Amino acid sequence: MSDQIRGSLLVLFGAFLWGTLVVVTSGVTWIQPATVAVVRAGLAALGCVLWLGTRTPRLLRVAPRDFLWLFFYGGATAGFMYAGFTIALSRLSVATSEVIFYTFPLFTTILGVFILRERPSGMQVFSCLLLLSGVASMTALTGKGNAGVSFHASFPLEGVLAAVLSMLGMTIQSLVARKNARKNWMPTETLFSWAQIFGFVWIALYKSLTTGWSDVPDVTPASWLILAYMGLVCTLLAYGAYNLGLRYISAATASMLASFEMVTAVVLAALALGAVPTAGEVIGSVVILIALVLGTCGAERATA
Repeated sequence: MSDQIRGSLLVLFGAFLWGTLVVVTSGVTWIQPATVAVVRAGLAALGCVLWLGTRTPRLLRVAPRDFLWLFFYGGATAGFMYAGFTIALSRLSVATSEVIFYTFPLFTTILGVFILRERPSGMQVFSCLLLLSGVASMTALTGKGNAGVSFHASFPLEGVLAAVLSMLGMTIQSLVARKNARKNWMPTETLFSWAQIFGFVWIALYKSLTTGWSDVPDVTPASWLILAYMGLVCTLLAYGAYNLGLRYISAATASMLASFEMVTAVVLAALALGAVPTAGEVIGSVVILIALVLGTCGAERATA
């Protein structure tokens, strides 16, 4: 199996797992966003520690000089992504949050030219723009957000900033993880694990300073099961697969393939929830799939 196929399959697997969130998130919409984010990060960090600690403990060891930058890297990636996107969903519609978030492939592609020296083909750049238009056309994916803000309503500054932070976190993760894979600063598993650990620390600190922890005892057992799925499957496995995929394919290619999440969400919503896809969802899904095919072809051309 070629590196291109191996990396693409890993990223697509992670995107598929992200898409499954559409089936379970309705069960935790009443929980404070910071609580959802801190549990996701905490379970992902715990999973990394238990898995690597029992199998390959050496992968958890880092030089003391690396702790400081890993501390800030964890906050700027896992912290921004989990807390930022969860807060955005509570202030904006899912459609608005997704449109802002999925500008990250375009930023990753452009910045990758300067930071990674990975020059995209013209088809890849076109695919990024096509991808963004596809995501924008799926504005009817969930209707209204948790706060009841429709896509065409006002855009609360807090929600917009949170969505931008989540996009920034995904962009930073894509670029740094790819750079690390090429330069071999440390094993991919090590970088990913410490990002989850320090991301949890940052989100826990944010929650302590803002909403506090008084709401945690009110979380029901059923909601804990959903949070466990979000933390272990949609965070640990999904983001782990995405980071592993960056060993083999460019950051631009991986970021575009990540949008397969949107197609997965539409299909699963129809199959599991009986939600009939709207015209916007169907058109958007087709456009995204076309963008993925063109982007993959463009990636092969750029590699060649």
